[in-house]
Amino acid sequence: MTDRLEKKIQELPNLDYLRSYSKPGESVIFVTPREDTPAKDIPELWYQVRKKVDDIRMTLPPGSIGPFFNDEFGDTYSLIYAFSGEGFNYADLKLAADSVRQQLLRVKDVEKVDLIGVQDEKIFVEFSDKKLAELGLDTAAVAGALQAQNGMAPAAPCFPRNAICRYA
Repeated sequence: MTDRLEKKIQELPNLDYLRSYSKPGESVIFVTPREDTPAKDIPELWYQVRKKVDDIRMTLPPGSIGPFFNDEFGDTYSLIYAFSGEGFNYADLKLAADSVRQQLLRVKDVEKVDLIGVQDEKIFVEFSDKKLAELGLDTAAVAGALQAQNGMAPAAPCFPRNAICRYA
């Protein structure tokens, strides 16, 4: 599969070299344009890479998923801000960071703002075994009731261009 993709991509002009590696279930190809390629031609080159790969997509082995493209591979951070605040809880800090993110996205020439280190919200329920015994409640029954209230089902995977995505 890797060899077929590489041969198709090699048909393009302005390529310096391709580098790839394969392992069971995965093939990764790095495309490097020539250094003398004008910056204005780079978006067209990536568009042509996508077209070439799309041309042979249907000839890939049955069951193949992808190919997928990482368009953000070369992104770099020019500024990193850290937020902390004595007396503020995590939720308040996250609200402030989200607000700053929205404001930064409105600044000219800012293309992307990522929040790094964001933690998923979690709720911990702690109870006293003694109090439960006083109330005549079983620990397993209380845990089961809490889990029934907060049940979550995983979403079905959705692969763009390969499947129709349905969301419940």
